Amino acid sequence: GANAGAAPVRYTLAVFDGCGNKSAPVQDSTEHRTIYLTASIQSCLQQVALNWTPYIHWTPSNDVSVYRVETSVDNAPYSLAQSLPDGTFSYNYSLSGVAGDSICIRISAVHPNGITTSESNEVCLPIDIIRSTAFNYLRSVSVNPAGGVDVEWYIDSSANINTYFIRRSLDGNLFTTVATLPITIPVLLNNYHDAEASTSLASFYYRVNSLDDCNYQDSSGTGRTILLTGTNTGTINTLAWNAFELDYATVVDYTLYRVQSGSLVPVQTVPSSTLFFNDSIADVASSNGAFCYVVEASYVLDIPGFITETLTSRSNEACVYQVPVMYVPKAFVPFGKNSSFKPALLNPNVTEYEFKVFDRWGKQLFETNQLNIGWDGTHNGELLPLGGYAYYIKVVSLGGAVLEKKGMVVLVR
Repeated sequence: GANAGAAPVRYTLAVFDGCGNKSAPVQDSTEHRTIYLTASIQSCLQQVALNWTPYIHWTPSNDVSVYRVETSVDNAPYSLAQSLPDGTFSYNYSLSGVAGDSICIRISAVHPNGITTSESNEVCLPIDIIRSTAFNYLRSVSVNPAGGVDVEWYIDSSANINTYFIRRSLDGNLFTTVATLPITIPVLLNNYHDAEASTSLASFYYRVNSLDDCNYQDSSGTGRTILLTGTNTGTINTLAWNAFELDYATVVDYTLYRVQSGSLVPVQTVPSSTLFFNDSIADVASSNGAFCYVVEASYVLDIPGFITETLTSRSNEACVYQVPVMYVPKAFVPFGKNSSFKPALLNPNVTEYEFKVFDRWGKQLFETNQLNIGWDGTHNGELLPLGGYAYYIKVVSLGGAVLEKKGMVVLVR
């Protein structure tokens, strides 16, 4: 009838004769006291906090050989979890790796003789813990055709995660949060599209942080996108890019593609140590002098004990513009075969165009910013006489090259 689960219970022993007289104390009948155990789940620490009273009184000095922490998960037989020295009356039992719905715990004191034991009350608790993230791996960072960055990551879906933070950096050191994603049910493979990254101007580093219900943050590894740039030197387009970087990833090679009619046409595959390529365009036609490229890294993601897979990451689309070539006629015949005066442009990738005609005294006779419009030899509807006329032409290409030309043209009638 003792309520040993509420407090320590005290016992002693005496002998009475038939008349009710109490004897002198029986040898070793000093008061004994049971072990009283209390326990509580610490959900965020994933442990059970144990506290107990000492066993009293086996020897004059209350010696105990050891205290044993014994556990039973889901009503399984008790097993030894930890042995603790005499004088220990508290212990934090870790629930990390414990699979089950409930756990029962008791403390057993062992007599100095190594045989006699005394057990505490039994405490049973539901295993109600906040599971922190066991892993968080970045899988891929890749520039998509729209110019944004696609970020993918693997995360422990059994963890009690409530928020993801997408973090971006220009230097790999100072990261800022670009998106906060509340979640209800974690899944193993996740993705995010960062449409705000200016991938044609810079390479970006990414990380993904997770936040669990105990406000614990776990960070993934780091990945870096590829920035592709290009320059033109006549018939050679020189392409260069930074190395693709990702934790647990090994780059196999890079493949350079030329964009033609919306499709990617392979140009060359180079080893992982090569970060440039000279593309000859002497025999390649372009209607406007623009050549656009994408480079793609092929890599093996090898996360020990988790996954091994071959993936790709693409760069931004970089366009290289040939410098426009301008041809200007020296004469023209209105109403003849060459009836209007205007320049002819090869590689007409033009963002700015200016064309003016003047008479010999500097009076402006004609002006246009349209490539397909020429001067017909008139001014305010009147035919101008045979003679020499000055012109000024300015062209700015998509690549920023500026062409200017001044000269004289002969109007022939």
